[in-house]
Amino acid sequence: MDAPKSTELEVHLFGPGYGECAVIHVGNNEWIVVDSCIAPKTKEPAALRYFEAIGVNAKEAVKLIVATHWHDDHIRGLAKVLRACEAAEFACPAALQRREFFELIGCYFGPAMMATTGIDELKEIYVEMERRGDGHGLSPLYAIENRKIWERRLGPSVRAIALSPSDVSFEKAVAHFASQLPVANATKPRVRSQNPNHAALALRIEVANDSILLGSDLEVVASPVDGWNRVVAVFSNDNPSKVFKVAHHGSSNAHHDGVWQHMVAKGAIAIMTPFLHGRVVLPKPEDVVRLTTHTAHAFITCPPKHLDVKLRDKVASEIMSNVITSPLRSGLPPYGSIRLRHNLSEPTNEWEIVPFGPALNLTAVVAKQAVA
Repeated sequence: MDAPKSTELEVHLFGPGYGECAVIHVGNNEWIVVDSCIAPKTKEPAALRYFEAIGVNAKEAVKLIVATHWHDDHIRGLAKVLRACEAAEFACPAALQRREFFELIGCYFGPAMMATTGIDELKEIYVEMERRGDGHGLSPLYAIENRKIWERRLGPSVRAIALSPSDVSFEKAVAHFASQLPVANATKPRVRSQNPNHAALALRIEVANDSILLGSDLEVVASPVDGWNRVVAVFSNDNPSKVFKVAHHGSSNAHHDGVWQHMVAKGAIAIMTPFLHGRVVLPKPEDVVRLTTHTAHAFITCPPKHLDVKLRDKVASEIMSNVITSPLRSGLPPYGSIRLRHNLSEPTNEWEIVPFGPALNLTAVVAKQAVA
């Protein structure tokens, strides 16, 4: 297991089937962590296990941690990641700074309350921020449309830019939090996730001449000033991204043709995690077909259950034998991940794509299913 060189850009996406985490090496031995998931068996955050496996000192090397929203499958273990990464700043959607959200956390502070894991994780994150401020508290970096939430000017330039939420989405998210506040003297209900997710923070990370688009769980809604409609209108043809973390596990409600036409570079690499929880399975078969019509480089961290098992395993075996050797696989968590690397000092070089564990090249699977 090897760490990237100081001149290499790395995007590594983890996803065990319920949960998602991306770690990004932005050169100069500095890292960004976006969201969090935990290993199914050890319950340890994927990011911390990876850093340990490749010999990275997370305490000093991680400079930015981002929570794109507060849903359980994107935030589990993030408080532990923040505690371990003492040099990191923390960013989250701006709606999470409003009084309504803090009141919601306060109402569900007790262990007997029906809070979600997401609420509990954010509570612990704010406790850690308070500790770092010696009792006075440190403010997170609150993200809203077109706000630069982090920048590095020395070495390869790095900018992390929030593409959402818009002002309209911000207000809708706050209204949702207010609607979840319990009525006095009534039983506290379980906090419901907002649908659509107006607080979702889509993010673009620019490193030198490269651009990475992270779609979070941002959805398409009817309003032109909300969701992907707004993002495409504001950011079209603005530094097209060569890597796209597909939004909302490939679901049709997060697909916008304008993203592929105007925000993603031709020949871009699409990476994604599935959502396999209860009766909900994403992406659906039609989602996989749609995705692979937009790129010849579509990868997923774990196979959707609807793929033909024998064919899926055959393709996975072929891919693994071509790109993965035993030394690389040692120390990895026992679930899927996709690692992309690119040399910043040689901008014309292709990205190296390495799937680990059950991760798959969806384009190859779909092509083989078509002739099977």
